[in-house]
Parts: sequence; structure tokens; C-alpha cells
Amino acid sequence: MSEPSHLSLMVYGLARLGYRPPDVWIAAWLEASEPLLQHFSAQNLTNAAWGLSCWRFQAPSHWLEALYAATSATMQQMEPVGISQLQLALVTLGASQPPPTEWIQSMLATAEEMFPRMELLQLCNFGWGLAQWRYKPPVEVMQRYLGAVQPLLVGATPVDLSTLLWICDKLSFMPQQSWLDSWFASATASLPRFEPQHLTTITLVLGQWGLVPAPAFSVDFFRCVKAR
Repeated sequence: MSEPSHLSLMVYGLARLGYRPPDVWIAAWLEASEPLLQHFSAQNLTNAAWGLSCWRFQAPSHWLEALYAATSATMQQMEPVGISQLQLALVTLGASQPPPTEWIQSMLATAEEMFPRMELLQLCNFGWGLAQWRYKPPVEVMQRYLGAVQPLLVGATPVDLSTLLWICDKLSFMPQQSWLDSWFASATASLPRFEPQHLTTITLVLGQWGLVPAPAFSVDFFRCVKAR
């Protein structure tokens, strides 16, 4: 079981089945895979990282360094879903410790070209990773990111909506008014489905930004807060 594709599929398959092997098995897998990561395809790398992250396993630094090197060489071959999976997985695998700055910059440059093709969940996952690492992209990149998000806000879930505000707050970026108008329109329609943690996030972020929502939103919002 030493072929790169076999190693990747083993982790991915077990994770999809909801099975977590013992730590000793995972450690053995990491040891066997580390010298071969450079031969993994882009999809095999993202599948393996995703599977490991499902097990909430924090990978050793030397394995992560090998993964960063391997993914740097295959980034251009990744699809939007792969970029999103990798970003999300690395937060868990690295215990929220950021990858090297050069790696993040390369990933961001690759993802930026894909923003228009990403689904809302993929965009949320990508932004969540940047926020966890406290990596603040240039203003123009954030504008393109939120520009890709804006037309998708119509179908956003309460988790999406609260996460997007949280991302912007952590990255110290206040969206433009047109984006906020779209966000408020979607949030107003979804308020009955918001959980207490979503309402708390919204309250904190809007308060930090000093934003006063329209009266119609405020009335419905505080009604939901009271009901929760």
C-alpha cells in the first residue's frame, strides 16, 4: 500500500465512512506517506489532507513542511473544491498555526483566479482559513473575494451569513455598502432560522463596526434574539 494514490484513497475512504483509525495507525500512515508526498497528484494531496483533518489529527511540523512543498508544486492543477478542502484541512492539521507566508501568498494568488467559479461554501471555507491564520490580503483582493460572494448571498444559510461577517471582522475589512445591503437582505429573510451563536456573532461584529441596521431588520432581529 505504498503507491501515492493508494495511500490517499485509504485515508479519504476511511474518513468518508466515518471511521477514525487509532493514533498509532495514523502515525504510521504519516511516516509512510511523507517521503512520497512529492509524487501525490493535486487531488490526492487534497483528499489526504481532508481525510486527516476529519480525524482532528494535528500533524507533526516536518510532515506539514513536506505537504506545503508538495502542494506548492501542484497548486495550479487544483480545482476550486480542492483549494477549499486544503485550506480548511490545514487549519486543523496545523492546529491553526499558519503555513509559511510565501505558501499563503501563492495559494491566495491561485484561489483569486478561481473566486468567480467557487461556490459559496468554498468561498466561506477559504476565507475562514485566512481568518484563522490572521492573514490579511490586500484590499483589492478582499474586494474581489466579496465581489464573488455577493451574488451568492441570496441562497446563503445562517452559518454562511454569520461566518462571512466573522471573516471580514477578523481580517479587519469592512465591506462596501452595496455588499452590506445584499447581506442584510439575505439575513432578513433567514432570521427565523438563526441560532443563538449566529445572532451573537452578528451583534458583536455590527457593534464593532458601529453599524446601525435599518429599522425593519432591527425589529425582526431583536424579536429573534428575545425568542432564543
